[in-house]
Amino acid sequence: APGIGDSTNYRSCSGFQCVIAQVPQITVTLSSNAINLGALSGGSVSKASHDISVTTNVGGYTTRVVEDGAHRDGAATIDQVGDGAVTAGSEEYGLATTQAGRDISQDADCLNPPYTASPITGTPQSVASKSGPTYTAETTTLCYAASINTATTAAGTYQQVLTYITTGSF
Repeated sequence: APGIGDSTNYRSCSGFQCVIAQVPQITVTLSSNAINLGALSGGSVSKASHDISVTTNVGGYTTRVVEDGAHRDGAATIDQVGDGAVTAGSEEYGLATTQAGRDISQDADCLNPPYTASPITGTPQSVASKSGPTYTAETTTLCYAASINTATTAAGTYQQVLTYITTGSF
């Protein structure tokens, strides 16, 4: 029968509509567009996560993150993680992804220690990628973690804007 059919491993197309070139499509969905780490404490690591889901009919995709500046409250900032993990009592903030082999470190269980994380920079860093079409949504969890040093971190409401950019591979 004419039409388009697909499954986990293949996609087929038959009939007149298949003569027309397939239009490249990428669909990106964030489970939340805001992350709230709550009140930070020197005695614990604050953590939160959201998911990014990508569907595409092109040869794959890469999602990258870029920051607009430091995690800040006016002139006060929270340091980027420098040792690969956010530790309670240290002033640091970072991001991890559940995907391996990306610019941002992998943490498959981001809600439990050791809170693996990478610094977020002004240069785009990959958080998710796949080669080949993704006809069903591929979901990656992005994990945020922060802690403060109560002796040196200024009290305040800290914020940062992150931009996620997904590009297709043709």
